[in-house]
Amino acid sequence: MQIEIELLGAHPAQARIHGIAERLMYLEPAYEEVFNVLEEGERRIFDAWHGKYVDTGALKDSLTLPDADGALREIHSDGVDFGTLIPYAVYQRDHGRSAIMRFDEAEVAEIAAIMLRYIAEGVD
Repeated sequence: MQIEIELLGAHPAQARIHGIAERLMYLEPAYEEVFNVLEEGERRIFDAWHGKYVDTGALKDSLTLPDADGALREIHSDGVDFGTLIPYAVYQRDHGRSAIMRFDEAEVAEIAAIMLRYIAEGVD
């Protein structure tokens, strides 16, 4: 007598696990969405300062527009670089005095949710 046991749902679970593993190796779509969150946060900061720290607009543009001169948006296998290459902003950041580059708890939570959703489900 031979008994055969079939695990129902094993193939969908296997496919889901395979998808998670693939997405962990290619996080760029999620990082692009993270950049959008960070840029929006910088827009809110600049709006709250009502023109302070905006002389030529180069700093604001570099933090809120991905293709602006001085915009730093780089994706690496282990994370991202987001910021500005505008010299005076780099100086302030390196000396711990930036009034602009701030992240609030809501942004951190939104970024975590983006990453988890992408890893678990992918993008539409």
